[in-house]
Amino acid sequence: MDPEILNKLLHFMYTGKLVLSMDDAQDILSAADFLCIDPIKQHCARFLHERITLENCICVRFLAEKYNLHDLSKEAVAMATNNTIAVFEAEDSLEFPFEYVSKVTLTVLFGPRLLWRPENMPG
Repeated sequence: MDPEILNKLLHFMYTGKLVLSMDDAQDILSAADFLCIDPIKQHCARFLHERITLENCICVRFLAEKYNLHDLSKEAVAMATNNTIAVFEAEDSLEFPFEYVSKVTLTVLFGPRLLWRPENMPG
């Protein structure tokens, strides 16, 4: 774990204050999840929620799913659903594996229920 991230976590535990940036939010969220510090996870979720854009909503959804932040995931899906073409034209969408982007695309186009039906699961 990066010492600066650990320092921020300790600072939060002693003061209740946490200063996040888009550069460290993912690392802090990961550390908070690993250490089971839910207040920091929720703080990160609020921070990301306030900063969802067309360019980062796929990334935000990926993080939300990875760290079980369901409300944040729903918000990211809503952003993608309402702006499908613009979202997939954004450069950030090219950073994810094809399988993930195709899953997001199917979810956006057909709704989340389509993907989780047993008859739609592979092999």
